[in-house]
Amino acid sequence: MSQSVLLSILPPATRVFRLSLMLGAGLASAVQAQTVTVSTATTTPIVTATASNNAPANLSVTTAGSITVATGPAVTLNSSNTVANAGTITSAGSTNTSAVLVDLTNDITGTITNDAVISVTGTTAAVGNTGIRFAGPGTFTGNIVSGSGSNITVSGNDATGILIGSNFVGNIGTRSIG
Repeated sequence: MSQSVLLSILPPATRVFRLSLMLGAGLASAVQAQTVTVSTATTTPIVTATASNNAPANLSVTTAGSITVATGPAVTLNSSNTVANAGTITSAGSTNTSAVLVDLTNDITGTITNDAVISVTGTTAAVGNTGIRFAGPGTFTGNIVSGSGSNITVSGNDATGILIGSNFVGNIGTRSIG
């Protein structure tokens, strides 16, 4: 029996409730996050809040994909989305650079999954470089997940694999931070 037939034989109060449920389910699926997939080499940084035609999106870097930038973060997570890396995320910045920046200007919910390489390849004289940096007054709610083949490598003095300089509610599972 189709949904329209089902609605027509139900009492009026039940029809309104069922229609609300059906519309709610339709809206829920309409607001699911888009995913931007990087499957080739790119030198353009990605910001999750505007990743999909100026709309928020999850980011997936495949095994054949890479994001390599000369300065600044290669990826900025600044919306309630996810970053899943199976490729390479690299910044070649020299001082106070992060490969992945979690910008907590506002509270966000998300997950960062690293199954490959996150790196900052600046000079050894660089200072304050970070693989994944959480910064800002907001709260991040979510997890950092590292698979068995993951690696976070950061060059320079006072280098840090993961720096949480903000409120963090969640779990951190790491395999290899160097």
